[in-house]
Amino acid sequence: MRIYLIALIILLSLGLFTTQTVVASESIVVIVNKDNQQPLAQQDIKNIYIDVVYQWKSGNRITVYNLPVDSDTREVFSQKLFGESAQRMAAEESNRKITNTIKNPSKTKRARLVAKLVAKNPDAIGYIPASMLDQTSNVRVILQID
Repeated sequence: MRIYLIALIILLSLGLFTTQTVVASESIVVIVNKDNQQPLAQQDIKNIYIDVVYQWKSGNRITVYNLPVDSDTREVFSQKLFGESAQRMAAEESNRKITNTIKNPSKTKRARLVAKLVAKNPDAIGYIPASMLDQTSNVRVILQID
């Protein structure tokens, strides 16, 4: 348990003391499988990513995909949607894992794989750079972040 606390302190320190600039980049799109027609507002998406909502209205568990912490796309997603750095958001999720209060941990995958996995799984949600939509079928955009 002590090692976990030390790891948490290190992660929190990185999140609190690392200054990161949001990279001006292309739009980011939050996607779900085309078969998922549940309407989602921006607040619903935030609640999914902070582990407040972890099931679709159908009762199925949501499969949440995140990009790696060092991804510019994840940094922009975290900053624009939550006003927090990607490292800080990852530290908060890590804390919920350590304290055993997490209900639905996210899965971290590269953007190309997120697009493919969401396209195959009607219960998945993820985000990718908008330019990847051209290569991705069977997904529905529920939010665009500019």
